[in-house]
Amino acid sequence: VAHGQIIVDRGAEKALVSAGKSLLPAGVVQVQGEFLPGDVVEVLGPQHQVIGKGVVNYTNWQLQASAGLTTEEVKKRIDIQRVEVIHRDEWISL
Repeated sequence: VAHGQIIVDRGAEKALVSAGKSLLPAGVVQVQGEFLPGDVVEVLGPQHQVIGKGVVNYTNWQLQASAGLTTEEVKKRIDIQRVEVIHRDEWISL
């Protein structure tokens, strides 16, 4: 069961689905629902279709605070263990 949803931009969708990359905060457009690190969330592309699911490393409020930011900006603003929102090893494309 997914605890929330993360809507990503086209670049992030391509990185996750085609390039086997992790989801970084820069590609996040919108955050829905409440979740904690270790929860499973759904990821939706720009057209709001589900593109996959993964284990998130952020709380929903941390991700809202860092959505769209570069990795360097995120590190300055919030205290996180891992910069990846969803690591590629914890991701499943649907």
